[in-house]
Amino acid sequence: MLKKFLQKYPLISFITLSYALAWAIWLPWIYFNQSDLSIVSARWYIYAGTFAPSVSAIIIWLVEGKKYEAARTLKSIFKIPKQSLLASIYFLFPLAVFIGLNLANLVFTGAILDEVTILGNLVSILKLPLTLLIVVLLFAGPLGEELGWRSFMLPRLLSKYSITKSSIIIGIVWSFWHLPLFFFESWRIGVNPVIYLPLYTTGLIFISTFLTKIWVESKQSLFAVIIFHAAFNYLVSRYSVVFEDLSSLQFMSGLLATFVVVNFLTRKSFSFKLGLNGRS
Repeated sequence: MLKKFLQKYPLISFITLSYALAWAIWLPWIYFNQSDLSIVSARWYIYAGTFAPSVSAIIIWLVEGKKYEAARTLKSIFKIPKQSLLASIYFLFPLAVFIGLNLANLVFTGAILDEVTILGNLVSILKLPLTLLIVVLLFAGPLGEELGWRSFMLPRLLSKYSITKSSIIIGIVWSFWHLPLFFFESWRIGVNPVIYLPLYTTGLIFISTFLTKIWVESKQSLFAVIIFHAAFNYLVSRYSVVFEDLSSLQFMSGLLATFVVVNFLTRKSFSFKLGLNGRS
């Protein structure tokens, strides 16, 4: 009975299982530990939960009898995309975020960072490839999430919907999947959950759009989307400290404004030759 349901409704089953596995890990820990993110073990519980989408995808593939699909996807972790795309992920996107937040800092506070801080952050961008490799290998959620969101869910959506609609659907599902982590005040950078949720969801829809473009342009390279996802996580963590004079809402507004501009500028930068019956 259960097997037939999973085979008939693989996408719904994947989403449900991804939520169930992650929340089964996160919610009990949050309940018994008063949602204190400063506790070291909290990071390990969060990290364990991030593998729920990938585990769910593999389970559905096995139930469907698609072992080859799981194997092919795992191999794509080592599929290196073309250098121009890597340059965009490693350098151009981080630079755009840094410039965008600098402008937000100027608009909201009337000040810009001192030249030493600016130079230090530009140097950190140059070191980003090594930094992201360490982040991904040691404690980054993207390693556990992207096999599910991009390699399992995205192709199935693209076979029915446009790139934009597929990205929006994943962005919303992805955002609400994080819901238990909103109990951590530091996770939502001190913003009221009611205000944070729509802002966070909007941000993830934009990030989902970027990831869809990268996944398509890299010919379904899991490596490319994992690195971009890790870059996003790292930059938000780093720049929330660098731009400490911005309030949490100002910081998020600066990020969203940057995403809007970057999305507009890259709207024609990708060929979108899907081969999946998808539409741009």
